[in-house]
Amino acid sequence: MSLSIDKITENIKGLKLQSDRELNSSNFQQAHILLLEAYKLSMTYNLRMNHKNSGIYRRLAIVLLRICIYNGYNIAILKEAKSYSKLYIKIRNQKGKSLKDKFSFDSIYANYYIVSKKYLKAIQYFNAFKDHFISTLQLNDLNLALSYNSLGLAYTALSRNEEALDSFFKCIEILQKIARPDNYALISTYNSLAVLYSNMGRYSEAQEYYEKCRPEFEKNLQKDDINLATFYNNLGELYYNKNNLTKALEFYIIKLIAWKKLMIIIKNLRLLQRSI
Repeated sequence: MSLSIDKITENIKGLKLQSDRELNSSNFQQAHILLLEAYKLSMTYNLRMNHKNSGIYRRLAIVLLRICIYNGYNIAILKEAKSYSKLYIKIRNQKGKSLKDKFSFDSIYANYYIVSKKYLKAIQYFNAFKDHFISTLQLNDLNLALSYNSLGLAYTALSRNEEALDSFFKCIEILQKIARPDNYALISTYNSLAVLYSNMGRYSEAQEYYEKCRPEFEKNLQKDDINLATFYNNLGELYYNKNNLTKALEFYIIKLIAWKKLMIIIKNLRLLQRSI
């Protein structure tokens, strides 16, 4: 027996409320499942651009953004989040209504464009995201710090070095106030700053920041982690450029060992795939 429109509407409302609770409890995957169920129900009697879908689209975009924040910025997930945000924005504009959570959509677009290596567009949206926190006087907010870090990465990619330095230092200033010294975001920003200084030929300053993050990387990353291998490679290049060939060789050898372990893992995975 098919459900009445009133019953379907009631069920959708319940699913949205439940997804909000899951989102607030950081159960992002469960929130995503509930919202997809709500959307499926809604589409039994609504068209795609019906205004009743706008709340579902907004929530789906935000949940997917949170999944990326906690699990890494996956371009496919960001693209999906961007699609939902576009649908939400289009419906709200058609109704002449203001947007809720606009800064979250700025973050979605910004991160999508930086992962897509469209750095000028990324800078545009990160600046809008950043300005939201500044205008609302949330000057020590983690999201503001992370937006400065992302701006630094975008400026680095464009060789706009002074703007990159300024952004990284603003990020560090906030994180040093609100986070522990071993906070991964802070350590990662030190590493980004070291890479930038090395690219600029300012090797002593690069070494200072590499040494700040080295203990935490070695403590928290597996020896065969590609990020640790890349870090050692960068250290090797630094010492090579400083004409300290013994030190350069030391880190290149460590990197080579890490890469060999990684290649063994990849080889074993390929063998496993063939046998399935």
